[in-house]
Amino acid sequence: MLDYPPNYGVTKENIDAFIDWHDKHLDPYLKYLAMLQYYEDSLGYGPEAFGQFLEAHKLNVLRKDTDGSMGFFVTAEDINKAWNKEHLAMDFDAKMDVLTQVVYEEIKGNSCIDELLYQNLGDISIGVSGIPNAMFVGEIERYMNAFDTCWVRYKGCSIHLRFFDLWFIRKDEERSSSRYGLRNEGSILGARGL
Repeated sequence: MLDYPPNYGVTKENIDAFIDWHDKHLDPYLKYLAMLQYYEDSLGYGPEAFGQFLEAHKLNVLRKDTDGSMGFFVTAEDINKAWNKEHLAMDFDAKMDVLTQVVYEEIKGNSCIDELLYQNLGDISIGVSGIPNAMFVGEIERYMNAFDTCWVRYKGCSIHLRFFDLWFIRKDEERSSSRYGLRNEGSILGARGL
């Protein structure tokens, strides 16, 4: 058993030191987690929470993208607008739920898709669009890495969750590379489809 300092731990007094919920530049992913947990628990939607969140904020409709194309997508800006509309009262328990989820995702979980795994969705696809990180990009101004893409199928529509950061794929790749010296095709990541 580890010996922690006497006052070690998360309390009502210090929880904002871990995630500052009053920061106007709070990461949209943290806002999303808080809202999803609010829909799951406080509103009682459980495994329907993600779909209810999408519908409440009209994020499951075909929309025009910045390049003029049409698609289904959720951006960081969409999450920020939803956060401003929701006006969540983040009490200690709500803050602790988000903090616990973030710690779990980093240590044991599957990053940002952890909460989605328990939602009623058609499927979750990660790393299926964009440019593979091993590919030379050259003079392309703006591109998306394949490992930064996440799509969910909700009521038959594939929705691109652009505000997700799939850091765990990069972390897995680094870990596998350093541990096993594997960077070529057929490596652990290749076998897993990543």
